[in-house]
Amino acid sequence: MMSDTQSRPLGRRERAKHDKMSRIFEAATELFLTNGYTATTTQQIADRADIAEGTLFRYAATKAELLLMVVNAQFTTAVDAGVASISDLASLPKGTPYESVVAELSARIASLVDPIVRHSIANGDNTLAYQQQVLFGASGDQHRVEGLAAANAFVDVIALVLDSCEQSDQSGGIEASAAAAADTANAVTASHAPHLPGAHRAAHMIFAAMTLELAVAIRESRGADDVIVEIRDTINIAVRGYLATRAAASGGAEGGASTTHNQDQHKGRNK
Repeated sequence: MMSDTQSRPLGRRERAKHDKMSRIFEAATELFLTNGYTATTTQQIADRADIAEGTLFRYAATKAELLLMVVNAQFTTAVDAGVASISDLASLPKGTPYESVVAELSARIASLVDPIVRHSIANGDNTLAYQQQVLFGASGDQHRVEGLAAANAFVDVIALVLDSCEQSDQSGGIEASAAAAADTANAVTASHAPHLPGAHRAAHMIFAAMTLELAVAIRESRGADDVIVEIRDTINIAVRGYLATRAAASGGAEGGASTTHNQDQHKGRNK
């Protein structure tokens, strides 16, 4: 049920404010994508939005704040694209061979990561500035908080994909996990899922590695394909570590024993 505030039409002043904010956001998005963060000035954004520069600062205190607003939206769009790419995948059957589990989980996580990597590399100047603002910006900045929440939501999505192998013998499986992941990605203020501690540690490792690899690659002018190869290697290592840790923690439970047995078989073939 909508509140009175939500249901009543916007007044003329509110419509005017909303229109100006939309024009500012669109102008900042276009100029950051075209010129990059460093080369774009607030005067250029104001001119493109057809407002005075002083008016712009009533809606965004700094250029950095505008960048956070723009890239937060782009990041969420990239996460949604990744989630959409895995949302209709079947669950992993119980007893799936170890190497097949590793390959499938790694591929699903790579599908989540790839859109973010490609967009970030294509807009390197914006990416570096955004990383700096999210990591070291003012602690009370609303848009920085939203950026951190979006990153946490993405970690939640990766963790849910990792956890899908736990759910493979239950109803729903990866499809249920992907649906939950989509909900998480769309709600950037969603809290962590505390029941997936091991999956979250592995997911944090993947996200941290991606963030660092992007920063280094942009400074070295490396292409997206090269970066994706490096990050996929890290994903594979993280998935193997997660599966090994989960199997060890299971203490001989059926699912963990199955995974361990498959690991032992794989090791035996390599002797």
